[in-house]
Amino acid sequence: MEPVNDDTSVVQSSGASLTSATQRRPSKASEKEQAKETGNEVATVAPLPPHPAVQNSRPDAPVVSTKAIIASIVLTIVIAVNMNYGWYQDRLALDRPPLDKDYALYKMLQWMEAGGTRGALPPSAKMEVLDDLGACKCIRGVAATHDIQIMETILEIPFDQVIFDSQVEPLPKCTADAQWDVRLAAALLREKNKGPKSPFFYYIQALPDEILAAVTLDEEDLEKVKYETGRAKLAAQRPWMETLWVRCLAEAPELIAHANWHEFRWAIAVVQSRSFSLVQKRAENQAYWETSPDGRSVFLKAARSISAGEELCDSYGKKGNDELLISYGFITRDNAYEYVALFDTVEAAIDWLFEAFPCRSGPGAEVVSRPPDCREEVLETVRKRLEDVPVSPIIQAMKDDPATDYYVHDIPRMSLFVNGTEDTRLTAAFEAAFSQACFLCARDTPSGTSEVAQSIQSAVDEAKELVARASGIDASSRLASHTVNGRTDLAVKLRVLELLKPLGISFGDEATSTWRRPTRRELAGLPWKEQVLKEYNDSKIKLLLARLDSVSL
Repeated sequence: MEPVNDDTSVVQSSGASLTSATQRRPSKASEKEQAKETGNEVATVAPLPPHPAVQNSRPDAPVVSTKAIIASIVLTIVIAVNMNYGWYQDRLALDRPPLDKDYALYKMLQWMEAGGTRGALPPSAKMEVLDDLGACKCIRGVAATHDIQIMETILEIPFDQVIFDSQVEPLPKCTADAQWDVRLAAALLREKNKGPKSPFFYYIQALPDEILAAVTLDEEDLEKVKYETGRAKLAAQRPWMETLWVRCLAEAPELIAHANWHEFRWAIAVVQSRSFSLVQKRAENQAYWETSPDGRSVFLKAARSISAGEELCDSYGKKGNDELLISYGFITRDNAYEYVALFDTVEAAIDWLFEAFPCRSGPGAEVVSRPPDCREEVLETVRKRLEDVPVSPIIQAMKDDPATDYYVHDIPRMSLFVNGTEDTRLTAAFEAAFSQACFLCARDTPSGTSEVAQSIQSAVDEAKELVARASGIDASSRLASHTVNGRTDLAVKLRVLELLKPLGISFGDEATSTWRRPTRRELAGLPWKEQVLKEYNDSKIKLLLARLDSVSL
């Protein structure tokens, strides 16, 4: 993976960084100054000056010594000062600017080591944070500081250094019926509201103030996403989060620490972008997480031997760039599991096919109606055909990966995958449709005899010329649209052309598009968020063009 993300990742439900074993230690002078800023120094109260003796005017009252009176006054003042000082320090801690991120990160690692973590700081650390990884020397990640053997423990984190999503029982309905990331975000907000009193104070201070995730994208950001299906998926994340925030403010504001919308979505973005599933397949990762036998800690272990200086990589799961952008705020170039949804359902695919390939009696002539029940007849044939079609290997791999939820959300979609290979179900569906007599425009002639009209060929020829012009190929010799397979290939290409239009790709009469993927240097001149969104659009363009450039002989 090549995360374009400036920050390191953390364990599931955790306040403990998994990839933050930095060895950049602040100076003692800097540490002292930072300690003062946190408000953690011990408060002291100066002794009061002597008071004059106090005379009791009541003749029958017992005589109280001057020392006792002075002692009681001092005690009262000390209690009052300490109470107000504590409140004042808490207020300062919440209102003051965040700590320097590197300092907060180092203090967090100190806290982890003191609490039982092994591998966060030297001498137990076996990794360090570097800011110049990758071929571009521009990626922040973690590298091994020395050789690590297979199955060797790289990091151990006790669960008492972890923030869980169910720290309040019973959970109010506003989060009890929400997914885990909302409950965990609420727990994070409560810890953040405690300021320096929270054991996770330095972890929270080390977090970035702004995080790129679906819930943090506004309307202006979404307009830059040209891939329509992806934009819809990204846009759908924010409304229901806002609804939950409003509900929690009304039902249980203390649960989310009275957070405003900006704070709430920040917490959601932290949880979504910095959580890992503990259910991982060791053989497919360079490093993997494993719960200890006693259930008290989590281990990061090496799935294979790792050389000193080598980057340490954990798997985000077999996810396309849609899922990576929604949850983690980055995408990867040349993602082996990237896909473009051509149709959301089988029904949508068949409806489009009827629209794209109507019946005409000749070029430019009026559309000839098919039999009224033709769509139902075609759909029935398609469904029977799909019963015997295996799921695409790429979909199956996503489905089987415990670290991805692709199957739950996207399995009904009929997609296009890397290298221009489409979902096997889509090919089978189109082939079944093109084989149906009614789809090929069966109609009664005026003389009363029944024949299969070839009028669909005019629509096929129009599509053939359009695709040939876009692909820069000889339509007459390279697009075998007279066969069922050829027409299926043509239909997929025609759909690809439709999806390329909103992505800003146009084709002239002579040759192909002028699209060129931007270089890293060119992207570096853009703001961070624009870089990611542009890379996202480009990942879809590359995949669609790969399908358009393939031909059937």
